[in-house]
Order: sequence, then structure tokens, then C-alpha cells
Amino acid sequence: MAKKNLHRRKAVALPAAHVEVSTDAITIVVPEVVGKNSSHTGGRGGLRFTSSHTKAFRASVESGIITHRTLAMAGPNVLEAIGNSQAMRGTWRLEVVGVWPTKRDVVAGRPADFLMPCGDADAAIPQALDALQYAGVLDDDARVVEVRAWNLYRKDVRATVMRLVRVSLDLVERDTAIAHLLPLVPQSPEPPAKPARKRKAKPT
Repeated sequence: MAKKNLHRRKAVALPAAHVEVSTDAITIVVPEVVGKNSSHTGGRGGLRFTSSHTKAFRASVESGIITHRTLAMAGPNVLEAIGNSQAMRGTWRLEVVGVWPTKRDVVAGRPADFLMPCGDADAAIPQALDALQYAGVLDDDARVVEVRAWNLYRKDVRATVMRLVRVSLDLVERDTAIAHLLPLVPQSPEPPAKPARKRKAKPT
């Protein structure tokens, strides 16, 4: 019952996310983490709707980006400062940490054998990608060619730390990271052989 109540906590308006920008990275810290069970709500006929928790999360990211760009407009390099807050060219890596306020003491009926946050490591990934697009930072998550995610327990703290890091267009960083897995990737099938053309017999 306690677990169900945890998922039913009320969504509240969030302050603007903290944003830091450099030429090769965009870092955003949101004072919230949204779990898989809180991201959407169910409706009639099996329909699913964006939850108030998700809307508040996205609004926090958007407000943080707007604040950053507003301040950047007062600086000497307006176009550069605003442009650096966009990931609309090239390829990127997403790093995301979901910080959860509670921990699990039991897993699969047995005592947990490590400090286990009460939230999955991958839970923050879709929230981060959707919020980055919603806020106009990322034009398409197809630009994200690599994702690294972690979960972290910190008592009474809810937060999501996300960072987009630019990677080279030749994807050498990605291929180096997965070099041990590449031999296991199936090869593309050979194209089917074209049937030999029948030669017409020459008239005698």
C-alpha cells in the first residue's frame, strides 16, 4: 500500500531548472525525478495521457532554458551563448542521473545486497529526452547516439541531472565504447544475386 501511495503523490509546480552551457555540453539540473509509474496516467479505452508530474518536469526545464537565454541576451556574445544552448546540429551523448529519496531494503523477497535506490536507472532517460525536446534544446532525439544513465539514493532528495555532451560526427567515441560488443552485432544480409540474363539466340 505504501508503494502505491508513493506513486500517487501530488504534483507541484517546480522552480526553473539550473542550466549550465559550454561549447560542447549542456547541463540541466531539475529538482524532481519522475518514475515510470508517474509519467503517464491511464484513461478510458486504454489511452494514456501525460501526467501532471511530467508536465511540471518539462515546464521546469523549459523555464530554466528561457532564463538562461534571457540572461545570455545581455552578454557580449548573444548568438554564441544562445546557440550553445541548442543541440540541433551534430551528434550527442546523454548522461543522466536520477536521484531518488528512498531506498529498497528488499528485492525479489531477499535483503538488498547493496544501497538500492527506489527507482530504476533507466527511468530518467525518457523524461530527459522528452523535456529537452519540449524546451527547444534538442530538435530530435535521433541526434543522441549514446546514453549513459545512473540511479542514486540520497535521503529526501528528488532530482534529475542531465547533460548533453557533443561527440564527433565520425562516432569514434561510440564505436570505441562498444568495441567489445561490435563482433556480436549481426552483419547485414548479402543482397540477393540477380538472375543471369538469358541471351537471345542469334538468327542463322
